[in-house]
Parts: sequence; structure tokens; C-alpha cells
Amino acid sequence: MDASEYMYDRRPCKNIRRFAAKIAAAVLLVACHEGPFDEPPAAEHSVPATTTIADLPHPADGSSVYVTGDLAVSGIVTTSDRNFAFYRTLCIESDGAGMEVMAGIDRLHVDYPVGCRVTLLLKGLTVGTYRGVLQAGARPDAGSYFPTGYLASPAAVAAHLIRLSETLQPVRPARRSIGELTAEACGTLVRIDGLIYDPENETDRNWAGIRRFRDASGAFVYSYVRAGADFADAEIPAGRCSLVGILQREEQAGGRYLIKLRDETDCIH
Repeated sequence: MDASEYMYDRRPCKNIRRFAAKIAAAVLLVACHEGPFDEPPAAEHSVPATTTIADLPHPADGSSVYVTGDLAVSGIVTTSDRNFAFYRTLCIESDGAGMEVMAGIDRLHVDYPVGCRVTLLLKGLTVGTYRGVLQAGARPDAGSYFPTGYLASPAAVAAHLIRLSETLQPVRPARRSIGELTAEACGTLVRIDGLIYDPENETDRNWAGIRRFRDASGAFVYSYVRAGADFADAEIPAGRCSLVGILQREEQAGGRYLIKLRDETDCIH
């Protein structure tokens, strides 16, 4: 796909706009509910994807573009904000490619639980890359360090992120060794086995921040847990383990890979 699709509306899709309008109106009626939907949402109608996550142009890390074309991608939700490790965001994945939606609202796990299929309508959103992960959200504030901003309202989220059905599909991480990690896999759910916690600072005993692990060959990978996660202060267990989470990459730190954990059970013994 030509990168100019971002800037020019060359292939308008009237069906997408009609679906978006109907779905946004329906979701607004239930925007404040506290539990799962009692019945399948209006989005049971299939909202067609026009491209794939893998085929979207990826701006350089820290940069972004504004989407004016009628682009839509579909994927399965792989993260939850229940434990505050992913705060007001969620990740979606399809066919080995992933991206993060900068929703900016709470309780995303109620309306968009792990395993549900969604379509993301990109027209009117800003797409950027942070830590190697493709993101979609609002325009960033002037002078912001981040390439995208938060949508920040239920109406804005409902207008762009469409849940297709109530059926939840199993979400299985891709098993990888450290040597098999690639930049193209950033944003996807991965699992790495046979790791030992190898702290760079002996005082680093809990999960908060970036922590170093090594495999049997001596290669390193790093976990990342945001300080606000409800398990951030938990002690990292000793012994061999597997780590599960969303793959990230820090170019400014020598291209090291991070695994952003979703909750404490993403460290498996």
C-alpha cells in the first residue's frame, strides 16, 4: 500500500462511514454501563477492513502522520487495562502484526475484553510509532514527547473502535527465543521461555520499570512494567521463568527489546 493513502482520500468507502455513524450512535447509548453487554452490540454487522496492520506504513520512531483516507484494520484485542499495566490503551493483533490504540478512557476491558475482534477506523486519527509499536490516537499536543495523543472520550473511541461480536477468541502468544525477536513483531504478544532475572542493580527487586533477564546463551531481554500497575511493587520471583507480553524495542538503547507485561501472571514459572 502506498504511504500516500494516509494523506489523500483516494478510495472513499461509503459503507465504512455508514457503519461508523450507526455504531457510534448505538455505543453512545451504553457508554456508561458497568458490565458486559447483555446482547450482541449493533456492530454484529461486519465492518470491513480495507488493509492490514502489517501493510500500514510505520512512521519512524517518535514521528507521526494524520490519516485522511478511508483506512480500516481488524484485529483481536490482546491486552487489558484491568491491572493498569496498559493504562487507557489496548493492543490489537492480526496475522503477526500489532498496534496500540490510544483510547484515553477507563474500563476498556469491559467493552473490549481480551479475545474480542474489533475494527479500527483510522480516518481522522494520528498514527505514530513509539518504542517500535505502531499507535493510533489523537493528534499529540504541541511540544509533546509522544507521537500520538489520547482520544479521551467514550464517543471518540466508539466512533473509531468497533467491536464486531461478543464471541471471545483464544489469545496465544507467539513463542520466540531472544534471537528470533524482530522489529516487525513489535506490538504483538510474545512469550520467551527459559529466562533468569539478572538485575543490573541488586536493589531492583520489584517489577516497576525496566528489568533485565537473560537466557541460557547469555542474551538479554528486558521486562517493562509501568509504575502505576497494581503489581509493580511485587517482588520478582527467583528461578527460571517465561515472560509473556507486548514486544517493544528501544532504538536509543541499542535496539534492546522489551516485553511489556499485562499482569503478574505474565511471569510463568
